[in-house]
Amino acid sequence: MTRLPNSKIALTIIFLCALLLRVLTLDTHGFWIDEVASLDGASLGFPTFISGRFGYHANQPPLHYALVWLTSLMADPTTTTFVGRLPSALAGAFTVPVIYGLGKELFGKAQGIIAALLLAISTVHLNYSQDLRPYSLLVLLTTLSVYCLVRADRTDSPKWWAAFVLSMIGNALNSYVAMTFATPPILLFLAWVLWKKWRTRRETPGTFTPAVIATALVGVGLLVSGLDMLGAPRTSPDISRFALSSGLFSVPELLTWFTQFGLAGSLERLLQLTLFGIALVGLLAAVANPARTARRYEGAVICILFIVFPSLALSFFATSTAVFQRYALFVIVFYFLLISHGAVTLYNLLPVRASESATRAWRGVSILLGVAVLSAFILGAYNYFDPQQHQKVAFRPDFRTVASYLANKVRPHDTVIFLDDTGHGYTVTNFYWHNKPPTAIYDARDPLLFSHPLDGGDIYWVTTFSDLSALDRIAQPDLGWAEVASFELVRVLHEVHPTSTADSMSRIVDTLTTLLPDYQPVVTLQGCIQQGRGQIEAAAATYRRAGTFFPIGADYQRTAEGYSSLGNELFAWRDALLSKYLQPFRPELHRWLAAQLQQKHFDTESQAETEIANALEAEAAAR
Repeated sequence: MTRLPNSKIALTIIFLCALLLRVLTLDTHGFWIDEVASLDGASLGFPTFISGRFGYHANQPPLHYALVWLTSLMADPTTTTFVGRLPSALAGAFTVPVIYGLGKELFGKAQGIIAALLLAISTVHLNYSQDLRPYSLLVLLTTLSVYCLVRADRTDSPKWWAAFVLSMIGNALNSYVAMTFATPPILLFLAWVLWKKWRTRRETPGTFTPAVIATALVGVGLLVSGLDMLGAPRTSPDISRFALSSGLFSVPELLTWFTQFGLAGSLERLLQLTLFGIALVGLLAAVANPARTARRYEGAVICILFIVFPSLALSFFATSTAVFQRYALFVIVFYFLLISHGAVTLYNLLPVRASESATRAWRGVSILLGVAVLSAFILGAYNYFDPQQHQKVAFRPDFRTVASYLANKVRPHDTVIFLDDTGHGYTVTNFYWHNKPPTAIYDARDPLLFSHPLDGGDIYWVTTFSDLSALDRIAQPDLGWAEVASFELVRVLHEVHPTSTADSMSRIVDTLTTLLPDYQPVVTLQGCIQQGRGQIEAAAATYRRAGTFFPIGADYQRTAEGYSSLGNELFAWRDALLSKYLQPFRPELHRWLAAQLQQKHFDTESQAETEIANALEAEAAAR
């Protein structure tokens, strides 16, 4: 009788901890590129973000943009990230009691408490709970859907069936990723439940009908979301490139991604392998005796289903497009449930007949192991919030502070150039300037860059690189900088009265080439310099050699075309340059750039783009 209140107290403390961790630091970091993309999509306005989405804006459903639009009405997103990210933070916090409930149903109260604690301080879950994107809500609604289905199966309560229907439809309307990665395993689980209800319909009359009605309602909701999802152009997976074995081998890779702590490489790898081993213990313990522990056996099957299927789906869709592990973020819940059951199993591993001294010793070792694991999670959360360590667990360059610095620093005749391997600095910084920059700004891949007159002004190079040693090297004084301003993952390099933009950029790119000779963004920059100097054949060959950074260049080009059709040439040009950053070898992109340049009477630059497109097509045909 005393354990229930203790469980409630523990869960309340964990929930409050999760809530405070997510809410109190919401405005610590500025928005990153995907968050700005959501804000841009919401800024299309009603009803455009419902029926007129295009390009990458079509990768999220209308409900997501409606939520972002509503929060943007409450506070200017360029002045605070708090309101925009608050729904994600709340979703992240409320996932904690839901994972406890699911863990309690599948394995036991202790397992539910442990899983809730791990999720509350998980570095990866913290990161996406402070993200304006739909991933935190995806985790909550997926976990809630599974929990409601388990409760509906075991209680036959219409209330739980109704809750299951609402959470499933909400999940499908919140994110297309839910439709692709989370919904299929839930439907498999639902099919199993329906089969059980059908088989026992005579012994328990009245239990099959609510299940069928709930299934039909879910089907209608999924159909609506599915039709909306299929309305946008998408690249079909290449089945011939998919291998089941590679998909299965990707399971450990996905699971270790959930346990990032920002520790030294070997130590972090050891902890990840330890947690993977504990999860395997939990899995084996649950399936070892299905007759005696039927609920835990079912829990293990559910966890494996929700771990293996998304891993296979990631490998399947990766055959034709870029996929990211965050698409399967909800898997973290089921991984932590297996870890928690493994931890409890290890603690109680010795048989009852074991000596008291052996039992104490074993449990002491188990407690020490638990303390070590918990300490790693706590240290990971600390690293996430520490500005000096944050980049170890989340690559989010601080362009908000850069925008403020440059607004107060540059003069009207100066030039700001974004030379970064994220390719996002131009977009995010301009967002913080309300798309009204204090001076002329360029992305380093812009074909108009080298024809821009310097007029005796200075250049401010805004640089970011995921390779921090390369970022620090190009900021060294021997490259001739008058001043270097350092921000989180960003360096602003001030060059006084340069004589040639091409020469200045070559100095940076040559240094990067010695450090990262085959790195795609660096090779692309080499091609841009060649193009700016009129070396068209060499530029085309270099773009071809650069290849693909991420295979979503066509998405950004479609976005550019969509903005152009709306008359927003600023955003159209911006997204075309992002397409060039991602896949500079695409001739159709260069033809689009040539047409845009010709309309603006940049005839020389337009001709260069046309010749590059011709050279790329000729090379492709020769192959």
